Formats: sequence, C-alpha cells, structure tokens
Amino acid sequence: VQASIAAGRLQRASAQTWGGCDAPVGRRGVDRAPSCVPAFLRLLPQEVPGCAVDSTELSFIRPHPGRNASKPAGIGNTFGSREAAAKLALPRLVVREPEPSPPTPHVSRVDHLTGGGVVTGGLGSLGMLYALWLSSAGGAGASVALLGRSGRAGPETVFSGRLMRGAAVVQAVRADMSAASEVAALVDLLEGSTARSPIQSFAHAGAVLDPKTLSAITLGSMRLEHGGKVSGAHNMTASTLASPLTCMQLFSSLAAFSAAASQGSYAAANEAVEGAAGELQE
Repeated sequence: VQASIAAGRLQRASAQTWGGCDAPVGRRGVDRAPSCVPAFLRLLPQEVPGCAVDSTELSFIRPHPGRNASKPAGIGNTFGSREAAAKLALPRLVVREPEPSPPTPHVSRVDHLTGGGVVTGGLGSLGMLYALWLSSAGGAGASVALLGRSGRAGPETVFSGRLMRGAAVVQAVRADMSAASEVAALVDLLEGSTARSPIQSFAHAGAVLDPKTLSAITLGSMRLEHGGKVSGAHNMTASTLASPLTCMQLFSSLAAFSAAASQGSYAAANEAVEGAAGELQE
C-alpha cells in the first residue's frame, strides 16, 4: 500500500515537472528527464520499505535531427530517411519482498547474576571495574572471585573501596593463570566452597605488558606476555567446561590492530585472544 501511494505521488510530481518550467527543451519526456526526477527515485526506496527502482528500456523511432527526407542515406542515418533508432531507459517503481536479514549472533549478557563470578586480572583497575558492575548486577546473592598474580590489589586501584562496601561476597585469590594445573585446582576449590555459588560468569581481564622492540623479543618475553593472556584464557575455558556458565567475556586491547612501537608481542597476544573468542562464539 505504501508503495502504491508513493508511486502515485511520483507520477503526479513527474507530470507537474514535465509540464512546468523545468521541462526539457525539445520533445517533453523523451529527449531527457528533468533533474529532479532521479532525486525522487533515489529517495523513495529509502523512505518506503519494500520499494525499489528499476528501469525498462524502450526502443522507438524519432526524427533524425541532422537530415531530412530529400537527402540520401548516409552515416548516422541507418534507416535512409529522417528517422533514426533511439532507446530510452524509463524508470520504473517496483515492489519487492525485503531480503531476510542475516541472523544476529547470540551474545550472552548478565542481567542478574545469582551465582558466582570469576574475574582474572581482577585485582587491576579494569578487573575491579568489571567486578563492581558484576556485583551490582547480582546484589546480595552474588559472589565474585578476583584472581591475580599477587593476590592483593595495588594502591592505584580506585574501585577497591566501592567494591568491598557492596552487597556481593568478594574474594581475592592469588593464581598463576598460565599454569593449567593451578587453574584447574582453583576452579575445583571455588566450585566446592560452601560460601560460594557455582561459577556462572567468567571474565578474562588479565594481561602483562613487557615493551620490547622486535629485535629484543625473546622466548622468555613471549611466554611472559602470552602466558597470562592466551594460556590463561585457554586454561580457564577448559577448566569451566562443567560449570553452568551463562556469560564469558574476554577482554582485548586496541594494540591488537594498532600496535604502538615495542608492543608487537602484546599485540599478538591480544589477537590470539580475539581469535579464541570468535571460535567460542561460533
């Protein structure tokens, strides 16, 4: 119905334009179209769902402007008379079924956390900021475990006070995420604790930055930056396969696609985490 109404408006606007001051010189509606009509046609599909603009080619014979009947046939006069072949592409408004939109990938989110949450790198600023949001989503029924290499928050963390004053149960745990056996034992400990609910969400915010130029990167520096970021994500994912996870989030960095100088190894670690997240989502 909307397409029919739009087509009617287009026809009336075209007729008024062809008959008005914007009409082309010569045979109206044949030699060339007014400049406003293509604009109408471009706008209609955007404003009316289901409308599309197509064109149909019309062949006809019109008087040749350079010859008359008394002159013989020659170049440019294939019919040997005052008439020559011409073609005109006429715009046509059609109604088409809208193409089905591609399916939107399912993205997990936590609307209300009633179980336990685990945040690796949770004793840093990013991890604590996420834990603060996680605890506010769960309220008194939530429990959050903050994992870190040192087991304590640094003095520069500004969210620790707000987090500790919240309603959720917060626990700081020392853990090396690059060691698979240590991560598996930690998950078993958290799952078996009577003070905690089963692990429902997992966020990987841990990272180690060891700036080095490409010529200075060694196997040890690679292991340092990739251990907590890449191996930590893999170990935690493998250890929580039996947990009733409803949300898993892996934090990356802008360095993955705009690495600054001396951040080559760190950028590679973040790219690996992004690739792992894509595979998990599929």
